[in-house]
Amino acid sequence: METAADIVQDLVAGYLKRSALASQCTFSRVEEKLGDILAVIEQSNTLKTHFAANISENINNVKVFTVKAEASLMIDDVESMKKNYAQV
Repeated sequence: METAADIVQDLVAGYLKRSALASQCTFSRVEEKLGDILAVIEQSNTLKTHFAANISENINNVKVFTVKAEASLMIDDVESMKKNYAQV
């Protein structure tokens, strides 16, 4: 790509005696690949957010059931303690 640009620049400057030339280029295959990559990234970010929410919810549940189990232990309610620790 760089070599082609150098050739065109030399042609324009040397033979056509122009100091500037407007140009436009499109890379449709690259744009398609970029679109596919961006879609995968968006999907990954969505999954990451979903997993982070699930982990946060599970951590909160562990805290709640541990506190309940310890409270049950303090009042000698062994059956409730076992159930709460089983939830943990």
